[in-house]
Amino acid sequence: FGGAALGGAVNVLTPTGRNAPFDNLVRLEGGSFVTRRAHAAIARQHGDWDIYAAGTWSGSEGFLDHQDSDSKRLSVNVGRQFGEDREVRLIVQANDLDLDISGTQSLTNALTRPRAADPYVRAMDFGRDVKSVRVTAQTHWRLSDSLLFEGGAYVADKQLYHPVPVVLDNDYRFWGGFGRLDWTGALGGLRADAFAGVYFRTGDNDSRVFTNAGGGDAGFPIGSTLQTATGLDVFAEGRLFVTDHLALIAGGAWGRAEREVDNRFVAANSALRDYDWFAPRIGLLWEQPDGSQFYANLTRSVEAPSFLELVQSPVPQFVDLDLQEAWTAEIGARGQRGPFRYDIAAYRAEI
Repeated sequence: FGGAALGGAVNVLTPTGRNAPFDNLVRLEGGSFVTRRAHAAIARQHGDWDIYAAGTWSGSEGFLDHQDSDSKRLSVNVGRQFGEDREVRLIVQANDLDLDISGTQSLTNALTRPRAADPYVRAMDFGRDVKSVRVTAQTHWRLSDSLLFEGGAYVADKQLYHPVPVVLDNDYRFWGGFGRLDWTGALGGLRADAFAGVYFRTGDNDSRVFTNAGGGDAGFPIGSTLQTATGLDVFAEGRLFVTDHLALIAGGAWGRAEREVDNRFVAANSALRDYDWFAPRIGLLWEQPDGSQFYANLTRSVEAPSFLELVQSPVPQFVDLDLQEAWTAEIGARGQRGPFRYDIAAYRAEI
């Protein structure tokens, strides 16, 4: 995950009814400025089935005036096993977020009236409200002793209402799918492992921009675009242990991204841009019997611009940008000595 992204990626794992460390959980928190948080979760197993469900409500009035927040989150994860290392799973996640924005403070106000919100910010009722739901179906399926398949598909819907000096009203729709094969075995009598896969995603944003009529209400329309994005990554990587402890690593990712903007107000500002790239990686790994590792690698990373960079607000204007590209060299070590775990790395990226 994140092999072609500068700095890698964070892999977020949803708890299941089988690996959650509890059957029932209730957590209550409170603090200054009417800060509150309530969280409840259950984890259950019944034969081949399991379920994890969690809900969270949180909020705060904030240190500054006009800094109230209120959020509700729900997550449900239902799974069915079909023998060892074979399962299918359905995950539903939903959010309802309501946030007031207090704006910035001048030095004088910060020193003399630190809790006062900017009067203009209050009058325009700056905020950020988000409602979203995401549904994912995925599987983890052992095909043989040496071959494991992981894959899935997802669909998501999100609405953003964001009054600032202008009002941004966005409706997002996303969907995508992924598949990956992991293999362990031998090549020429040498221990080896590899993985390969593909990840496709697409979606659009029906983006509308209005003047702020006061109180966070949408006034006169000043922008309207349909922003469509598509991405495809095909990736593979392998390790060959040329000795019991030393492995050679090589791999890469080919990617393609498409960005299309349909400007409904100014057709001349509509645009379409495609990006293609290949990001290779080579490395060495020294692995001790106790699991400690020393490694070195050289990786090319590529990132296509998002609409946050390509389409400027308040008046949507397409800005034609190139890919962000980098070469990163890294050395590091990880392992455990007695009660201490360590993970240290040194790297340099030329962007």
